[in-house]
Amino acid sequence: MATASAVTHDTNPIDCDELMRRCMGNPMLVRRVLNRFLDQVRIDVDSIVTAIAGQDVIESIRLAHKVRGTALSVSAREMSRIAHAIEMLAETANKTDLLALAVSLSKEQSRIINFLDSICIESKDA
Repeated sequence: MATASAVTHDTNPIDCDELMRRCMGNPMLVRRVLNRFLDQVRIDVDSIVTAIAGQDVIESIRLAHKVRGTALSVSAREMSRIAHAIEMLAETANKTDLLALAVSLSKEQSRIINFLDSICIESKDA
């Protein structure tokens, strides 16, 4: 399971160039998309932890799938990779391994927030 929860920190947590292309070069659109992403991912990551802790496999899979897609939409590949691992392993992995992945997901969320703070993307106004 170590390989599924390993996190690579040698790149930015969001590919800003790719996100800017997806937003047609519009920095205001990028800001709105990122703000919505941050608002939603905070809720969803907490909910994934709760679902895993409660051994709610179906909800764990549903939320992990949602986070995977949302993360990909803002070019947050590592977050998407971790969510995908949760989605794929929710039925077969033990609770401890899934919680370790959920912790990795939370850490990646924090890394994204810190990264966005450092490049001056507000997380409240859009």
